[in-house]
Amino acid sequence: MFQQRSKLLLLVLAISVLGVRVYDMAENLLLKPLADRQMQVDELETELLAQKRLAVRIEQAEAAYQDWLMKTLPARPSEAATLYQNWLIDACSDSSFADVQVTPSSVEDLALGMKTLSFNVSGVTDYSGLQYFLMSIDETPLMHQVSEVSVRLADTEYEDRLDVQIQLDCMIVDGAEDRSELLPESVREELGQLVNTRHRDAVAEQVSPFLIVKEIPKAEPIKREPTVMVTKDPVKPIVVAPPPKPDYSDQIVQVGTVLNSATREVWVMDRRTNEQVVLREGGDFDFYGTRGRVQTVNARYVVIQVEGERYRWMMAASLKDREIIPRKKRSST
Repeated sequence: MFQQRSKLLLLVLAISVLGVRVYDMAENLLLKPLADRQMQVDELETELLAQKRLAVRIEQAEAAYQDWLMKTLPARPSEAATLYQNWLIDACSDSSFADVQVTPSSVEDLALGMKTLSFNVSGVTDYSGLQYFLMSIDETPLMHQVSEVSVRLADTEYEDRLDVQIQLDCMIVDGAEDRSELLPESVREELGQLVNTRHRDAVAEQVSPFLIVKEIPKAEPIKREPTVMVTKDPVKPIVVAPPPKPDYSDQIVQVGTVLNSATREVWVMDRRTNEQVVLREGGDFDFYGTRGRVQTVNARYVVIQVEGERYRWMMAASLKDREIIPRKKRSST
């Protein structure tokens, strides 16, 4: 009886040991490879999800880039500046601006091959015209923005006139193409209708923060007839020397430069006529009898030669305010 129990216990022990061994073998041969495969599947699914998210971000970035290309200025800065400047002048005219001056101020190279062009706009208008101009900027599908606005009451005979100074920045995106017009004709027509509707609703809802009164011109001064003295003695003719030619060099103002590997030029504005002239390095100029040559174009000033003397013409200064460059004295040996 005792021997049978011992044999039974030994048999149970042997079966238990064998079961443990079989489990270990099954785990090594079946369960562990399956667990490894499941872990690899989980890692691949995680990576696939990250790749899908990355693909969505790439697609969004591509869509944004294509949208930028639709709104960018033309590729060449000189052509882009001319088209955008003409567009700003038309926008000022539509906004009832008077005494308008639109001048380019700078061209800046950015990262990734992009460029920024800056412009200054000045003029006199009322609050409604200022609203219309800012709405035109906001609605026009171009990569531009208003970076600074200065408004004060203008010194005119009308008390609702505003003296406005506006700075704008616009962008040229790498990959932009050259074109001869800033916006298609169809876009300009739709834009005009949209701005007119928005401006009409804004004028009906908003009240001007500036004093608005009825436009009453100032009374003109009473003209008095000159007093004429009559004498019996003959009047001797007075010989008057011809007046000197007027010097308008203070109206010739430097407003911007373009500096890159291909071009070095300076933009000059004649404030008497609102005409813009481009002077290139090494070129000659003649403004109201002031003749000279552009020797060097820098970011902050231009070196010019007039009547054998060299001058430094600073940015935003007039030709009359040029500074003479003293000649270097030769050292005695």
